Amino acid sequence: MTIILPVSPLPSWAPTLNEVGALITTRTRDSSGVELGTFSEDTRPTDIQAGHLLKMAVGEIEDKVRRDIPIRYEDDARRLAALRTAVLIEGSFSSDQVESSSSAKMYQAMYLEGADRLERRLKVTGSVQMR
Repeated sequence: MTIILPVSPLPSWAPTLNEVGALITTRTRDSSGVELGTFSEDTRPTDIQAGHLLKMAVGEIEDKVRRDIPIRYEDDARRLAALRTAVLIEGSFSSDQVESSSSAKMYQAMYLEGADRLERRLKVTGSVQMR
């Protein structure tokens, strides 16, 4: 028996799989080794798997911010979600190599730096109370 859970729509600032794929192009290779630039049913992760991780990353940012992202900060949130998705993909699909993965470390450092910057901006404007 298959259980289908309701899917909530992503916010307007959520990155596309193409934007995530632009960060981690090696993950967008198909079974023939051709770099697609995005995820498909023939990549590892697949487009469905990458989409689930993207939703998780967006959810983390929404949980941290606790309300809608102001329009002026949507690009920042989009970049953070793309970076966080890249970290989740690398962690999920290279879990045996994550400790030594320089790309996973780089994406994580960029994500943390960007999250701190967004938090400071939001606090200055009083737009959002971060957790």
